[in-house]
Amino acid sequence: MQHRMWKTGCIVAVMAFVLSINTALAGEFKKVGVIMKSFDEFQNAVIEGAEKAAKELGLEIMATAPDAETEAARQVEMIEDMITGRVDVLLIAPTLLDTVKEPLDRAIDRGIKVIFVDYSDYQNYPKMLFAIGTGNYNAAKTMGEHFITTLDDPKTANVAIVRGMLGAENHNQRTQGFVDVMEGAGVTVVDVQDAANSADRSATLTENWIQKYGIDGIQGIISTSDSQALGVMSAVINAGALEKIRTQGFDGNTAIIEAVRDGTMTFTGAQRPLKIGYDAVMYARDHFEGKKLENYYDTGVDIITKENAASFLK
Repeated sequence: MQHRMWKTGCIVAVMAFVLSINTALAGEFKKVGVIMKSFDEFQNAVIEGAEKAAKELGLEIMATAPDAETEAARQVEMIEDMITGRVDVLLIAPTLLDTVKEPLDRAIDRGIKVIFVDYSDYQNYPKMLFAIGTGNYNAAKTMGEHFITTLDDPKTANVAIVRGMLGAENHNQRTQGFVDVMEGAGVTVVDVQDAANSADRSATLTENWIQKYGIDGIQGIISTSDSQALGVMSAVINAGALEKIRTQGFDGNTAIIEAVRDGTMTFTGAQRPLKIGYDAVMYARDHFEGKKLENYYDTGVDIITKENAASFLK
């Protein structure tokens, strides 16, 4: 099992902060656990946001994640470790909800407050304290509407979608949002394939689509994460199709924003991972102080294009 130890660069596992804090709060809320899906740039930024809030509140924070999103079952072991570690609040980005429901039930039975991060469908697990993250369906619709504006003729356009792991709720919602917008505008969605957030798999899928439809036969490829968009972009460049095929990411990772700035990616959507992690801890603090919480907090999305990409790299 991978754990993140004392801070080295952007990766942190356990941090303890000794600050002066409210006595009542200290008695109820001392330790935060964070379980993400992997250690990619987005997941690390969520942890960084949670760290910042924990430091301000004088809390101990422990964070961990599987090496890859395909290792969803390892989150079960990590939840058990958080129970053993007696965290008061657990922030988790569940890869597959059905896989972690049982251990989360046990955590809640032990008095741990569970918060879903990078997750928007709080109704799927009403036992949680609240969910916070990008409203994935609405964000995908917003991004899909922008994507349509980049096409010469939407009603004659063919588009393929590279999605994240089947069953992952955020990718389910993003995929559905894109499909609904494309079909509503008359765009033909020729294929939707799971690349499990792998750049290599995304590149292979893109190569196959270009071979099947030809450079002139597919006008766009949408990715439900920036990790996958890297593979799509690489394959499009290698095929000499950069001027023909529109490409789009989803997350706002640095490498993709740089590609948008440089013109090798059409655009991407930036989630706000630092805000997700920071606000999750702060809202948990509000709960312990007796404040009423919402079921879900939508942290929004930013459309990043060639015109504004530089401002997101500062």
